[in-house]
Amino acid sequence: MAGGITTSEHCATPFGAAFQLASPNVKAGGHPVVLESSPLSPHGPIPGHGEIPSFMNTSSTSVRINGAGVIRQGDVASCGDEATGHPKIMVGD
Repeated sequence: MAGGITTSEHCATPFGAAFQLASPNVKAGGHPVVLESSPLSPHGPIPGHGEIPSFMNTSSTSVRINGAGVIRQGDVASCGDEATGHPKIMVGD
């Protein structure tokens, strides 16, 4: 799956969770790139969204930053939410 790269300006939809782990030294479009296993901020109001800590559990298998997979649009968090991504900066598998 190829998708737009996810940066700290994006969120996991549809509930607006913020990513809490991004690259300290790699940016795309001026914002830090989000990495695999990034925890999500609590979000809701639907039960199951934010009550249990959520994290990004899918990422690129071939594009890595500092040893961690890059999160792309459509990658899924443990709560089931999908990441949004930059519409013009694409990342492959």
